[in-house]
This record gives sequence, structure tokens and C-alpha cells, in this order.
Amino acid sequence: MVKEYIEFKKKHWALATYIKNIGFYNRHIKPYPEHDYFVDQLTVNDIQQVIDRVQYDKGLTRNTIINIKSLIGAALSYCYDEYGIEFIRSFGKIFIKDELPKTIPFINSGDIPKLIKDMRDNINELYADAVEVQILTGMRIGELRTLTEEDWFDNKIRINKSIERRTNAVTKTKNVQSIRTIDNNNRINEIFAKRIKINHLLFGDEASLIFASKLNGPITYTYFQRLIKTVDPELSSHVFRHTHITLLAEKGFSLKYIMERVGHTNPETTMKVYTMSPRKQKKRQGRN
Repeated sequence: MVKEYIEFKKKHWALATYIKNIGFYNRHIKPYPEHDYFVDQLTVNDIQQVIDRVQYDKGLTRNTIINIKSLIGAALSYCYDEYGIEFIRSFGKIFIKDELPKTIPFINSGDIPKLIKDMRDNINELYADAVEVQILTGMRIGELRTLTEEDWFDNKIRINKSIERRTNAVTKTKNVQSIRTIDNNNRINEIFAKRIKINHLLFGDEASLIFASKLNGPITYTYFQRLIKTVDPELSSHVFRHTHITLLAEKGFSLKYIMERVGHTNPETTMKVYTMSPRKQKKRQGRN
């Protein structure tokens, strides 16, 4: 939608304006999953998440974020004019935060055992297993939801697909770099073996997913988020991903290795979480 609008405006814009806007699109809109949604299915929350992520992940100036928001708004107006899609009427509800978050949320390594215990005591075992695997792998929740038995082999996990959270349609990963094979460990192997055994008892030969719901489909994104917030309202699936990055940083893994493991394309995003680890903060304090 945004790309179509930019190409439509290309003949009217100065070259510098076109280059600026196509850059905004390629760097700050296209990488996010909402880029692939049909316009008539977009919600205000979807657009708000794009704006929030640009602020949160990349630390852009307020003026740049205003320009990105304006580009999205102009593209939605174009959709209304060309196709009669009326989402633009809700666009005024989208807002830009006054300040960037001061810190990136993650769980300290010493607090993880208690968190896992709290999860197992308070939510069902399937979703508690999903939390633990996210912390141990750094996978996005969409990647975890689509894992199949074939993706687990030779002490490794193959990540090559994701899922559209509203329709549960299997999709491509967020970007090319997100297609990856990562090393496993014994604890993950234990969880996977247990889940597969349970799935085959429940669903027989139709079992395929590792994290299968009671209907033999992917676990539900909204239910997952709601469950973990009963343990701690500040938690989200992305907190577990951030936690994995800080764990790797504490163990001394390189930024390049961490980016490849979690499927990040932008080093700035990884670096912000990487430098939040206690080990990295102690090093900085020692230099001061």
C-alpha cells in the first residue's frame, strides 16, 4: 500500500523527496509484519505498533517519526481515494510518544528460575513451556508458534516461517535474515520431546506442530499474552526475546553471533538490548 502510493507520487515529487520516502518505506515500514496486512483489515492498534516500534527499536528523532507517520497517513488517504477503503477516518487516533523508553525490558538472569516456576504454578504447562523456550532461543512468538517436528533435528532448530496473528495463516519470516538454523540444548530437547509425545497421544498421526493447541492448531497469540500478564502485567513475548539477547551478552557472545541467532537485520536494535546486560554495564562503569 505505501509502496504503491510512493510509486504513484514519484512523477510529482522531486527526486530527493522520492529517495527520502522510499528510504522510510524500506527501512522503517517494510520490515514489520503489519506491512503484509490487507489495508481493509488494519486496525488502529496495528499502525500504532508500527510507530511505537520505530521509536522503540531505532531511536529515531521525533521529526523523522512524524514524517513516517505522515507517509503512512498519506498512503491511507490514497487508498481511500483510489479504492474507497475508509481506514483513514481512524488515523487521527495514532499518536507519537513524547519520549523514547529509557530502558528496554528484560528479565535478569538470576530472576529467570523464579519466573519459570511462577509460570508453571499459574498458567498451563503448554504455555509455560513456550515461555521457557522463548527465553532459551530468542525466537519471535510467531516463529515459535509454527515450529513443527521436522524443524527439530540433530540438536538444532530450523526457523523458516512465521504466522499472521489474526488469521493464523503461515507466512514467511519477518525478513531474509530471520531464516536461520540455531543450536539447541538439552533442556529444549526435553521440552520438545515431551510436547511431541503429548501431541501424538492427543492427535495421533495428525500431530505435527510442537506447540499445538487443544484443537491441534498453533497456540493462540492473544491468549499467550493474556496468560503471561496474569503472572506479571509488564511481561510480553518480546521481553523473553530481549532476555535471551542479554543472556548471550552476559556469556560473552559477539554482537554478530547474537544478531544471526535471533534474526536481527539492524545492529542498532540488537545493540540496545546487548548493552543493557549487567556484564556490559559493569564494563562501562569500570571505564568511567
